Amino acid sequence: MELNFARKYLVFTVLIITVMLLFFNIERRRATTIETARCPQGMVYVPSGYFIMGTDKKMVEYLTKLCNRAIDNCLMEWFSNEMPRRNEYVKGFCIEQYESPNLKGTKPLNGISWIEAGKWCESRGRRLC
Repeated sequence: MELNFARKYLVFTVLIITVMLLFFNIERRRATTIETARCPQGMVYVPSGYFIMGTDKKMVEYLTKLCNRAIDNCLMEWFSNEMPRRNEYVKGFCIEQYESPNLKGTKPLNGISWIEAGKWCESRGRRLC
């Protein structure tokens, strides 16, 4: 039973990441030297801009069918909270250049709780969002 849940969770996670890659198309503008200079060392600036957030009914139906090919009993409700598809604006922000521990060529941290991750970030002067 636990393996079945883990498989469903993995498939669901892969589907969500796929949706993000397809539809979270951030319109990027060139960052000015001033904006880039605001980021602490080890971070990069993501400029302000519009992006497409969410999905439409047709994509929800497709994701449900795709999910059902991998596992049974997938529900449209699992994906429908991503509707409606809309344009959103996000202010510019700084983000770590690499996944934690923020070192090139180092495997990212995994298998830790949200609380543990938050404490790890705080100990380095960062925060989770």
